Amino acid sequence: MLLLDTTTESLLRDPQYLLRLYHKVIQYLVKCDPSSFARSLSPSFNQIDARYRVRSREQAIEIWSLKGILRQILPVSIMSDRELSIILAMLPLEEYVGNGTGNGGDDILVSPVVLLLCLRKMCPVQASLVLEMLRRIDSKPKRPHPYESACGKALLLSARDGRGDACVLERAAILDYLTESYDMTLSEAVFLTDYCSMGFPPSSSTVAIDGPYLYAFLYQRPLPSDVKYPLLMSVFAEAVCDPNRGAPLGTPALIEGLHRLSPKTNHGINHEEVFDVNIDTGGELEHYSLTRKSFEDLCRYLRVGLLLEEVHQLFYYLRGESSEELLSVHTLLCEFKRHFVPVSESLFQIVEEAVRRYLVKSGGMLALPRLHLALHDGPLSVARFIDVLRVAGVPDAVSDVELEWLRFKGWDRERLVSLLSGRFPANREALVRQLFDQLKNVKGLTMKQDQVEVERVLALFHPEKVEGTLIDSSDDWRFVMTQCFDGNVSKTLTYDQFFYFWRAVSAACSDDSVFTMILWRSFNMHTSR
Repeated sequence: MLLLDTTTESLLRDPQYLLRLYHKVIQYLVKCDPSSFARSLSPSFNQIDARYRVRSREQAIEIWSLKGILRQILPVSIMSDRELSIILAMLPLEEYVGNGTGNGGDDILVSPVVLLLCLRKMCPVQASLVLEMLRRIDSKPKRPHPYESACGKALLLSARDGRGDACVLERAAILDYLTESYDMTLSEAVFLTDYCSMGFPPSSSTVAIDGPYLYAFLYQRPLPSDVKYPLLMSVFAEAVCDPNRGAPLGTPALIEGLHRLSPKTNHGINHEEVFDVNIDTGGELEHYSLTRKSFEDLCRYLRVGLLLEEVHQLFYYLRGESSEELLSVHTLLCEFKRHFVPVSESLFQIVEEAVRRYLVKSGGMLALPRLHLALHDGPLSVARFIDVLRVAGVPDAVSDVELEWLRFKGWDRERLVSLLSGRFPANREALVRQLFDQLKNVKGLTMKQDQVEVERVLALFHPEKVEGTLIDSSDDWRFVMTQCFDGNVSKTLTYDQFFYFWRAVSAACSDDSVFTMILWRSFNMHTSR
């Protein structure tokens, strides 16, 4: 087991620290070639990874022993011992563990290959790593033929079948094939099979593979467009979102690059809406197009790391069946959104909680209701979304790309505030429901509708009764609540609207008793029974 001291355990619960540590690891692990701009993993990682090319090296060891391997990848000049321990605790190693017995007890045993695999998956350059493998395969003077192995035959049959069912292969067989025939390391082989995965296999000794995809990747040349295009577009998106490139990142970086080019106007373009990208551009680029040369210039400016031939292929894939040598900017922006660099659930939760804490630190208990007021109703442009969060207290320690991840789920102010409000404890929800029901009671008669007049809520709200002990300024509370509630055209509040406000307040209040006292005293709940 990995034994952690109290300071380390405390840091593991600090999302702001974890996000900074994640950035530090990525900055060291992901390298960008200064001439080609191709992204790859660091030489120290590759040096250790090269030691594990045969399955006999998969032997599991105790987790604490992995620290020595990690130290060879992340030197002491980069990471402290405590940081290494936290990284090991952060990585999802236990998803791949085998349980063994050591020293008379149950110990968690993990293969060094699992550590290397988790580090690969941690990096936001998954498509770039796959493209790197593809280029290595294509550089070989002679490639294997599918009939030369049982795995190749199975992949060929799956590709010809065309039914879309998973191709189930023995895990040991496909890993041996990829390492022996394609000179992959074990972590690369497992990474590729996971990349081509079609869900859970029927047993732990097998893998369920997208057969046509892996068959095309290993054997078909030229690579089919339905395989090559998404890969190239994903590499493009990864480059624009690369945290090591400096600001701006993500959609703002792409829009900035497009503005630098002075693209050609083309009013004859018709396009299907997938994302309302005009919100982000202000409609300025809606009817603009790129020539092949200007697309080359854009890729060079954004340092996307594609070969010139690949840039041309991507241009023609994006252009589609148009007879003109023009690529719609609208199409490019939509495809960029579709292939935006993905985020794991665990990292998204860290980002979400880090943003919440930054907002609360800056804005106090009313931080999220104030955020609601700072954002206009309806869909939000990416620039406005990021600017408002920055003004509200979110620093550059959270990147533009990480804020865009939040925007994908919280694309308007209600969704964003609800997302950042997090889980609402059942006891607090019951208290809010009880208060709302009391507010509906007019002269002893309960309204049949599940709503209450805004004027009545504001008249019965007395934040001055908890000012000084539980809240800072009663005037601020009255102003924010008035602004949030008084905008309703109907002049009534539903329970959902009332709940939304108090859930947002609750997110900034860690103490149940404080939250309870604010509601009870400011609305005289303790005397209204």
